[in-house]
Amino acid sequence: MFDLGGVLIKCADFNKMLEWQNWSTDLSEIRRRWYASDTIINYQRGAISTKEFAETVISEFELTVNISRFFREFRLLPTGFYPGADVVLKQLSRNYVTACLSNTNELHWNKLCSVNKLEKYFKYCYPSHLINKVKPEKGAYTYALTALGVTSGEVAFFDDNKENVDAAKEAGIDAFLTDGFEELCEKLKELEII
Repeated sequence: MFDLGGVLIKCADFNKMLEWQNWSTDLSEIRRRWYASDTIINYQRGAISTKEFAETVISEFELTVNISRFFREFRLLPTGFYPGADVVLKQLSRNYVTACLSNTNELHWNKLCSVNKLEKYFKYCYPSHLINKVKPEKGAYTYALTALGVTSGEVAFFDDNKENVDAAKEAGIDAFLTDGFEELCEKLKELEII
């Protein structure tokens, strides 16, 4: 079971946020505020609409872009699979049931499915905004295990966020921190999965 962004999917960094605002030049400050924002978490949980999300984020982060530009450019932040990730997923699907469990949102998910054909590479997909649960909350992992009909010991999980990996381990899942596709491949080889 895989996280997407930063593991299999390449995402643009926070430079867009630098471009869209004029209150900070510190990328780490913007990133910290982004991940701590209730608006972001609620959108990833599917608790607010895309329109409400955009309006609130523009206000909350004092962005200098209009809503149509925000929609257009925010949608494109996940740029697609890392080179070779689709090939590895096809290879894995010959011997394993592949699934994704990812904190995402309607705009990004729809782009990844329509443009990058994401769903054809996984037997099961659990995007946070559709299951209404976000990592690292225990409920996200419990939901995926129940939906898969497996025990925690039957799953290997790969994520680029330490909090998510730690939470998966607390749920009894063999979880591995992999920052980027190269690290993922190294770990899959080390575990003799590929």
